[in-house]
Amino acid sequence: KIVDIPGTYSLIPHSEEEKVAVDYICSTDYDAVIVVCDATCLERNMNLVLQILEVTNRVILCINLMDEAKKKGIEIDIEKLKDMLKIPVVAITARSRKELKKVVLALDFFAPLEEAYFVKYPENIEKYINILSEEIFKICHNKRFSRWAAINLLASKDTKQQDIIAKITAEDGEVKGIIEKVDTMQKELLEQNVTVERFNEIITICSVQTAGEICNKAVKEKNLPYSKKDRKLDKILTSKITAYPIMLLMLIFIFWLTIEGANYPSKLISNLFLW
Repeated sequence: KIVDIPGTYSLIPHSEEEKVAVDYICSTDYDAVIVVCDATCLERNMNLVLQILEVTNRVILCINLMDEAKKKGIEIDIEKLKDMLKIPVVAITARSRKELKKVVLALDFFAPLEEAYFVKYPENIEKYINILSEEIFKICHNKRFSRWAAINLLASKDTKQQDIIAKITAEDGEVKGIIEKVDTMQKELLEQNVTVERFNEIITICSVQTAGEICNKAVKEKNLPYSKKDRKLDKILTSKITAYPIMLLMLIFIFWLTIEGANYPSKLISNLFLW
């Protein structure tokens, strides 16, 4: 059975659709998660892959749009990604039905590895994550999920903690004990000038930096004319100086087209039918 869940850029949901996806992934009620990434911007998607690897090692990385990457002069070393992440990595162009068989084969021969990659944080942060994850492991007996829960509990304030605990399926007494430990650890971190906000910031920075490091080793870009043209266009359309005037001109054009411009083709069509 293959379940297609809504797309998301991270495991921190910002909409109801993303919450559905995040809850399903965090339930770990599946044999494997196929994470589909865009070959033309792998670094941006790698952050999600790393976040899912915090929850489970049952991950297959599927890199789509390899044809577009080739056009843009982007080369991805699939074997290097496999070695670094310790998970199956499949490169496809989904428009080609033949290539989709690669995903099916990856599922057929899938065997999760315990040493699958996970992000490492600064020593003082890792110390608290490890202590708390050991406590959670006693309840849920899932090492990776225990680590994910520990990180998210330390990064959360009271309102979100109950939601995370609910996913651990702990009894009331155990919940109370874990939350007390989280409170103690957050106070100790505060003494080290690590607030909940700063903790979140450290987790995000480490995840983004790690995604960048992995992609720097596995992705190479050639300066093709296509790529240069693309980048020049991006600079013009997204620059702080030119982006707003271009947007305003486009809006003015759309207003003119809606109010006045559409009358001309409309009149021509009308005359054609009358004739």
